[in-house]
Amino acid sequence: MKIILRFLLMIAVTSFSQLNAQTLEWLNVFDTHSLGAGPGLHPNSLIDDNGKITTTIIENDTLKLYQTLEDGTIIGSYITEKIIKENHTPLIRKAENELALVYQANPYPGSYWLLHTDSDLDIIEEEMLEFPSGMSFIQIQNLIAYNEEFYLTFLSYPLHYLCKINSDKTLSVIYSGSCEQGFGEDYILLDNGNIIFSYKYGNEHIIRCVSIENETLVWEQSIDRNHGILLDYKMFKAGNVLYTAGLERDWVDGVADDELGISHIDIDTGNIIFQAPVELTYCSGCFIGFENFVYNTINDKIYISYSSGFPQPAVSLVELNNTSEDILNQVYFPIELETEFFQFNKRSVVHIKPDGSLVILYKSYKNATEQMNLYITPLNSQLESLGTFEFHIQELESIEHPSEVLNYDNSRILITGIVPNENSSISLEQVEYFTVMINTDEILSMDNRTDTDFTIKVFPNPANEKVNISVPENMSELIVYDILGKIIHKEEINQKEFTLDIASYQKGIYLLAFSGNHKIVKKLIVN
Repeated sequence: MKIILRFLLMIAVTSFSQLNAQTLEWLNVFDTHSLGAGPGLHPNSLIDDNGKITTTIIENDTLKLYQTLEDGTIIGSYITEKIIKENHTPLIRKAENELALVYQANPYPGSYWLLHTDSDLDIIEEEMLEFPSGMSFIQIQNLIAYNEEFYLTFLSYPLHYLCKINSDKTLSVIYSGSCEQGFGEDYILLDNGNIIFSYKYGNEHIIRCVSIENETLVWEQSIDRNHGILLDYKMFKAGNVLYTAGLERDWVDGVADDELGISHIDIDTGNIIFQAPVELTYCSGCFIGFENFVYNTINDKIYISYSSGFPQPAVSLVELNNTSEDILNQVYFPIELETEFFQFNKRSVVHIKPDGSLVILYKSYKNATEQMNLYITPLNSQLESLGTFEFHIQELESIEHPSEVLNYDNSRILITGIVPNENSSISLEQVEYFTVMINTDEILSMDNRTDTDFTIKVFPNPANEKVNISVPENMSELIVYDILGKIIHKEEINQKEFTLDIASYQKGIYLLAFSGNHKIVKKLIVN
């Protein structure tokens, strides 16, 4: 059922100053989704050629598509009028701004439906799919459009399937292969019709290249560096190279030893070109939360973000070149960990703007009322903060989880996300969805920079005798850690410029943790 809305569903964020309101251009919060523990918790949005935004959400157990203009005005929606008890694929674009997804309706085992609309949400088709006989426990994954045809991927124990959706809505199997059901899939569609699938099987990261047109497996590659248990893995494509990263955990004398390894794979043959661990030596013996692995096409650099608790809780952003494991730069964003609330989804998002500049979004605990807020920080080419915008939906008093960040234009980003219920016992049983438009250029032009000047200078670096340090007025304490987390030095900061004597330090990497109104960590190399 298509509905034209003649009202604006918008919650004003009264706690933001007038200046911050220029940063936050608009915010839409939708009604509650009352299912729990998984279904529909990854809403996504698409932006068409005219700047119109379409967002998938679930309200009151019903799948809905909302359309929004550039100024946040909601102009229309489509309601499926079916109870959504399980999952749906991300919304995708077909030719000429047509939209499509597949969803599961009604209680288990339910039925599976292809929803296909034009750019104005007028229905082209909404029909039930017929799966091959004998399949059970189906978990739909992704809908793929290629050469004016639709293809559906799904899991049905113990196999992963790629199927073509025929004109009569029956499904024909193109390919099937073994994988672990609980981890899902990632995929990349190549211009030649081949699809790169990525999933876990046993303790291996399995990557398969499948040809849609030939209905064959082109190549398969297994990545197992034998460090420990495979916890997480990600991939992206740049040119003719597939880049992958995997986090493995070993236990040494009861202490976690996490290792992040990267691999470069030839897309045509599946052969491994390069493979090595990333030397995160200053995180030795700590847990890593592997969160982002992205490629910047403007400067040909790779960016990895991860969260850890060493030497204090922080989100770390690492810059690598695209030919080796060498770290070119690394910065830290100290965070406060939540005390009670369940941590859903990853803690940070690394987003690349059209000009190649970076914006990092990360969550940090604020207080018992607001719980965790979302902090949005544009970075310069040295990965230094240019300012930080704190985003919080005051009326909900919970945690803002971004599920997707898109470039709207050169200065604005569109964030789609969820907010669980503030009551941790029902956090994922009552979820609300939001979309928000943030002007990142306005974060740079904030005129209260004395309050947000986090610049700390440590020079020379590397050094071997003394280090000159310059800090803003709001810093009160410095703690120096070695790579094992041992406190080497601690002092109060009483002036904006001072010297640190490092003549007695052994060669290696140290972390300088500054605290005051804000917390900042700098890396020091002693040579």
